[in-house]
Amino acid sequence: MDAVIVGSGPAGWAAAAASRALGINVHLVAPDPEAAFTPTYCVWLDEVPLWRDVMAEIWPAVTVDFDRGAHRVERAYARFDNERLARRLRDDAKGTQLWPAAVESVQAEGDSLLVHLSDGRVRKTDYVVDCSGAGSSLVRREEGPPPAVQTAMGRVIRPASSGGAMDVPVLMDYRPVERSGPASFGYVLPFADGTMLVEETVLAARPAVAPEDLRPRLERRLEQYGLQDAEVVDTERVAIPMGAPLPMAEQPVVPFGAAASMVHPATGYSVGFVLRRAPLLAAALRRAAGDPDPVARATRVNRSVWTKALRRTRAMHALGLEVLLGLAPEQVGAFFASFFETPRWAWTAYLRTDAPVGRIAAAMTAAFARMDPESRRTVQEAIRARGVFEVGRSVWAA
Repeated sequence: MDAVIVGSGPAGWAAAAASRALGINVHLVAPDPEAAFTPTYCVWLDEVPLWRDVMAEIWPAVTVDFDRGAHRVERAYARFDNERLARRLRDDAKGTQLWPAAVESVQAEGDSLLVHLSDGRVRKTDYVVDCSGAGSSLVRREEGPPPAVQTAMGRVIRPASSGGAMDVPVLMDYRPVERSGPASFGYVLPFADGTMLVEETVLAARPAVAPEDLRPRLERRLEQYGLQDAEVVDTERVAIPMGAPLPMAEQPVVPFGAAASMVHPATGYSVGFVLRRAPLLAAALRRAAGDPDPVARATRVNRSVWTKALRRTRAMHALGLEVLLGLAPEQVGAFFASFFETPRWAWTAYLRTDAPVGRIAAAMTAAFARMDPESRRTVQEAIRARGVFEVGRSVWAA
C-alpha cells in the first residue's frame, strides 16, 4: 500500500511516521521536505504525555490576569523543541521517500490516484494525505462561515535586568492596553536561556486584524511589564485561521492537520491534536485499503479522521467561537475570567479538541452561570443576532 503525503510540517511528518509504523510505503512531497519547523508550538503537557522528551520548556503552572485579578493555574504547560520534534518524527518515519516539489492536482484513475507534481512528474498512489495547511487548494470544504483569524505580534527579548524577568508563563493578560478596537491580551513565555517571548494577541476576529496593527499595543504591553528597554532578539508574527469549515468527506484526498481544519476554534492550538490523531489516521488508511475505488477509500478515511462524535464537538466549539465574536471588546476579558473560574474539569475539557461533546456543553454552561447578568444578556443576544445555532447544524444532525 502506497501513500503520498503532501506537506512537511508537524502534521505531514506525524502522518508519515504513523503510516510507516504500519508498514505503509510513504512518499512525502513538499518544496522543502526537510524544512525546519519555525513557529512556537505549545501544549498542555497532559495532552501529549508520550512527547515529553521533545519539549524545550516545561512549566508547572501558568497565570491568567484580568481586570478583576490574577490567579495561578496549576497545570503543566510546555513548549516543543522544534528541532527535537522534527528529528523524532523523521526518525520514526524512516524509509519515507522525499519528493522536493509541489502538488498541482490529484485525479482518480481506475483503482488509483494520479498525483501531478510541479516538476512534471506524475506519481501513482493509493492515497493522498494533504497536510499542506489551511490554504490548501486540493481540499473541498463544506459550506460555512469564513474562518476567524487569530493574530499576534511578538518579540523574543532579553530583559535588561533580572527585575523584569518572569518565571511563570502568562497565558492570558486581558488587562487592557488600549480601550478602542478589538480585545487583545498579553502572552508571555519565559525561557531557560534568559530570553522571553512576549506577544500581543487578538484571539479571534472576522475580518482579521493584521499582526502589524498590534505593534503599538505590544509596545504598551512591554511598558506594562517594565520590559520596554529589553534587547530584541527576534520578532514573531502569527496568523492562524480558526473555525474554518470542515473538509467534505467525499473527495479523493484525505486532509490532515490544518488542511483538515484540525485547529482548535477557541485557542488556535493544533500540534497536540495532530500527534494524538496520526496513529488513528494510519490505522484508517490500513482498514480502507481493500476498497477498489480510490475516492471511496479516501471517504472512509475522512469519516474516521472526523468522526460523528468529533464533528459534534467541533460544532459546539464553533458555537463558542461565534459567541466570542459577538462580545463587545470590554466583555471578552470578563468572559475568560469567568471561564477560568469554572471547575478544572470544565475548562480543560473545553480547551481539548477531542473532548466529548457533553463535556463541552457542560463547560459552556458552567462558564455562562458564572458571568455577571449583563454579560449573560450579551451572550444571549449574540446567539440570537448571529444565528450561531445554525453553525454546524448539519454536522450535528449527521
